[in-house]
Amino acid sequence: MGLLLPVTLGAILNTIILRSPLNINIILTTINSNLSEAMELIGSSKMFIILALMSVLIYCLCVMKIDRNFIVHKRARFYFILCFILFYTALMFRNYRFTSTLTNNQSERISKAIEFHLFRLNKIFPTNIPLIGIDIIDFVQLSSDYEDAVKTYQFDVDASKSKDVDLVFLLVGESSRYDHWRIHGYHRNTSPNLDTLSNLISFHHCIAPANLTNESVPLMLTMATVENKWEQFRSKTLVSSFKKAGFRTHWYSNQYYGATSIMNRYKNEAEEQFVTHTRIESSSEFDINLVEILEEHKCHLSKGKHFVLLHTMGSHFRYNKRYPSSFNQFKPTIEENMDVLSIQNNRDEMINSYDNTILYTDHIIYQIISILKKLDRSSLLLYVPDHGEALGENNSFFHGNTMPLKQELHVPMFMWYSSHFKQRNQSLLNELESKKREVFQTDRLPLLLWDIAKIHTRFNTIESYRTAFTSSNEQFYVLGDGGKRFEIDQKFDIVEP
Repeated sequence: MGLLLPVTLGAILNTIILRSPLNINIILTTINSNLSEAMELIGSSKMFIILALMSVLIYCLCVMKIDRNFIVHKRARFYFILCFILFYTALMFRNYRFTSTLTNNQSERISKAIEFHLFRLNKIFPTNIPLIGIDIIDFVQLSSDYEDAVKTYQFDVDASKSKDVDLVFLLVGESSRYDHWRIHGYHRNTSPNLDTLSNLISFHHCIAPANLTNESVPLMLTMATVENKWEQFRSKTLVSSFKKAGFRTHWYSNQYYGATSIMNRYKNEAEEQFVTHTRIESSSEFDINLVEILEEHKCHLSKGKHFVLLHTMGSHFRYNKRYPSSFNQFKPTIEENMDVLSIQNNRDEMINSYDNTILYTDHIIYQIISILKKLDRSSLLLYVPDHGEALGENNSFFHGNTMPLKQELHVPMFMWYSSHFKQRNQSLLNELESKKREVFQTDRLPLLLWDIAKIHTRFNTIESYRTAFTSSNEQFYVLGDGGKRFEIDQKFDIVEP
């Protein structure tokens, strides 16, 4: 009972507040979140308080072993079965609403909803508890074996031709969707700085491999794939490959990594690490912290070769806490103490706040580029977020939805390069420019960066970025639903549930 209670409460809260069944990714994300981030999500939700109090009361009654006849009483059994049926009916209705994206034929919608619902019985609480338990056991085992597994891991790096770039910056964004950037045609001026930049390539058809950070970022940084995601626990990241290639490596993060997060191990591969906040203090820290760190260390970047990974808070919910008041341009915005359900019912305020985070991210990218310009070296910055964000489409919100939405998968990717880099790599830039409208899944990021830096490993051939992009009808897969693999089409929509 002691274990079932929090799992049950978590399943109910997740379904009501996040509108998604409980799964292993939700559990791991919760564990690895900081306290402030968790409270931001819960906010002042009355529903949470009521459910929490009810669960405590039920638990206390069970512990006190009240009249056991109540448990087997016919009326008690009736209410339990009724609640169970209503719960599954509600989820069935949600599946039916989703099928509107697949077909307009009512009979086909009903058929697909039933098929999807039956297929997913092993993913819905409480029938999913055994599978979640198995996933947790696998995760704990792989995490505990990580250090031993990567001891002998080799990239077989050949950096003999890596002479044309001095500084490689990888800026990992958060919850940034492609269609809310003015540079991509959005109706609001959310990217005033990037719009004015020369030496910038914007890639238009980039797919995130998953819609949760703890799923997508490991796939972006290692040779793990959607088909073999557990490889992340047996692989080193591209940070180690750049270190082998003679680059001094840096990892600066404005995100907190929980004790069980694989990201903690990944950042330890860098020779210099800095996390800008503690577990309790995260939500009030803005991404300008990363710019300030770079300003303090830019004298060290003026000589030698460096690989710098920057991990931002970006557009992570709660949006109004991701930017200072000076960037509160689109109004009205989310109120300070507004609970999650109220925010979902005030979509205009939510979108205004979200757009302010994009405006602020544009500012952060520009500030980092300004530092690179001052260094006057052969330098490159690549910005790519972990995933996008749902803002009410199909009645879905935030990220990590059971079935990934197009808005959670279609992400921006920008590459800025200095004039010195351009002089040395004009043919490469011409090739990349020609591919900016081809499809690129961001779990192929290591291949792209290795080729740009002219680093050869056992995983990439010469100019393998040409195969990393595709204009064909290649099948693409993404992770969602607690690790389930979904096929998507060229428009980034789910092909079939």
